[in-house]
Amino acid sequence: MQFSKFINRALLVLSLLSFSNLYATSDVTSDESDIESLASGTKKEIKELQKEIKAAEKAMLKLRKTEQALIIEEDVIKKQAWAEAGKRKKRRNKTKIKRKEQRILDQLTAKRKELSAVQNQLTSKKREIEQCNRKIAQLTNKPQQAPAPKVNNGEVKVAAKPAKKSSLSKETKKWLGTRYRYGGNTKSGIDCSGLTCQVYKSTYNISLPRSSADQHAKSKKVGKHSLKEGDLVFFKIKKNRVNHVGIYLGNGEFVHASSSRGVMISKLSEAYYKKYFIGGGRYK
Repeated sequence: MQFSKFINRALLVLSLLSFSNLYATSDVTSDESDIESLASGTKKEIKELQKEIKAAEKAMLKLRKTEQALIIEEDVIKKQAWAEAGKRKKRRNKTKIKRKEQRILDQLTAKRKELSAVQNQLTSKKREIEQCNRKIAQLTNKPQQAPAPKVNNGEVKVAAKPAKKSSLSKETKKWLGTRYRYGGNTKSGIDCSGLTCQVYKSTYNISLPRSSADQHAKSKKVGKHSLKEGDLVFFKIKKNRVNHVGIYLGNGEFVHASSSRGVMISKLSEAYYKKYFIGGGRYK
């Protein structure tokens, strides 16, 4: 009798254990399926964001081409305006020429508005791409922290910290947007060689010759593919001598004082500058 009671209790305990195992297994399976569904949803979201980035980048390429075309058109119209102004000084019938000059100036104003609109679109596209990249970083749980030290053969190698912004980039930021003035040397107006002189003096404590031609003549010549941050970049724009200069910032970009748009950052790959670029120069 006692033996049969013992057997019954043992069977009861075994049944309870098997039921609890079954319940735990079902919980684990449901958790795993939840994780898988979350992961697939995240992947889809990342793919959608990557598509948005590609579309924005394509739109930016088109806008950059439009921007370059508008800059060239603006330059042509400006020259026409100057030509008409020259005619007005020489001829007696000034009213007719004055009207034509005004029409050209109106065209120039319209082109500048169009160019400004394109540049605003470019800025908004850049912001879109930045937002998408931030979302992707959040979805993939990439913390914005310094990477952990790597262990190699018992030696701990600490990853390098991200580079701080150079003193050159800080100095050039102070000048961005300054209007162009031939022979100018201050924030109220500056020309291309004046800008290089001021930035070099502040950043490297180097005194450069005042003209772009002299800066080119006295510099150590550097090829396009050997350019480093701080090198000078020279151009022969529609003349047989060097008449424009900028400072190379890296990644194909340079800062310069444009006669039409003041101090700005441009790319050496842009059609206009690619056409007239003749080489780099080094003083450091």
